[in-house]
Amino acid sequence: ITKQSLGRVLNDLIERGYIETRPGSSDRRQKLLRLSPAGRALEAELFRALREKMAAAYAQAGQGSVTGFWRVMEGLIPDADRSMVFGLSGG
Repeated sequence: ITKQSLGRVLNDLIERGYIETRPGSSDRRQKLLRLSPAGRALEAELFRALREKMAAAYAQAGQGSVTGFWRVMEGLIPDADRSMVFGLSGG
């Protein structure tokens, strides 16, 4: 993504009140970003909807399909990164 494209999206999120910005403490050229309360609420709603859709898709596909999907996804992780990724879930 280009800096210009990111800037457009970021500015839109700021204008909509989802992102708050402030300058860096040691370098005023930095732009420190964080979710606003409205941004946190939107994030929670999006992830709730995603969890519901994923649960429904998993239920419809069946355990064999879910297991196969996760094997494919794990196969996409480079060998050098697998211990780091699997360490996140304790797997």
